[in-house]
Amino acid sequence: MPLARVFLEHHVVADARPVPSQALTKALRDMWQAGQTAWPTVHLPAEVFVAHVAERVVGGVEVLVALAIIHASDLYLACACTHADPVAVDAFQKHFIFRVIPPGKQVSTGWSDDVRQIVCERLIVAAPGAQPRIAQYTGRGPLLAWVRTAAARTTVNIRLAQHATESLDGHGALAARMSAPDPDLSVLRRHSREFRQAFEGALTQVSPEQRNVIRFHFLEGLTGDVMAKMYGVSRRTVHRWIEEARNSIVALTRKALADTMKTSPDDLETLMRVLQSDLASTVVRYLGPDK
Repeated sequence: MPLARVFLEHHVVADARPVPSQALTKALRDMWQAGQTAWPTVHLPAEVFVAHVAERVVGGVEVLVALAIIHASDLYLACACTHADPVAVDAFQKHFIFRVIPPGKQVSTGWSDDVRQIVCERLIVAAPGAQPRIAQYTGRGPLLAWVRTAAARTTVNIRLAQHATESLDGHGALAARMSAPDPDLSVLRRHSREFRQAFEGALTQVSPEQRNVIRFHFLEGLTGDVMAKMYGVSRRTVHRWIEEARNSIVALTRKALADTMKTSPDDLETLMRVLQSDLASTVVRYLGPDK
């Protein structure tokens, strides 16, 4: 089947604009060949790759422009991993997992070998009847940045789980580290449930465009230049969008906390300071790839 037809059958977007078949076929074949060139030992049929691409191309953007910003070789490898290709999985571990968490390097949760194994399993191993999490990678940002995001969120979750366990008996290196005074962390821990509800509620209240901006910028690692090209606007406009989305989320989170949280004004200000100073980590924690 022609690649353009495969793409159109899998690209289910209501506002998709017509694309010349010849130009679309060339763009898709160039992407597939880029993947083959980057990963010559990974054999992936063109039709399988094109279907994978089509399901991940963002709507509201001219198709050829959307294809042009995709990291084709990264998406090619991710597609092969989604289909459990053993050569691709081995390459993914070697060129991405081991780069994010090198052998012998310690991280805040313990030895990197343990964390690396958990990250790899969460991204590559599929639950029964589901696709592995690496299928969520869209190619709009570098795969390495996406893996770093997944690893960071996994590390935070492991650290919190270990702290919850170790703080019960007072033993362990992590408990000792966490015992150091940290007023902001203490406030966040006491009100973690309310904070999460308020933040997630804020994300549902902002416009779909602002949610996309947040996801593209903080989760997928798209630069202002790439987003400007994708939307056909200036980089300055994109930066304004990011700032507006950030301000909206902070304001809506503040309002929700002020309305529902029974605490002192000082604690509220502490939570907002945490959010404003590290919005990226908060987005990763609640929207990241292994959510």
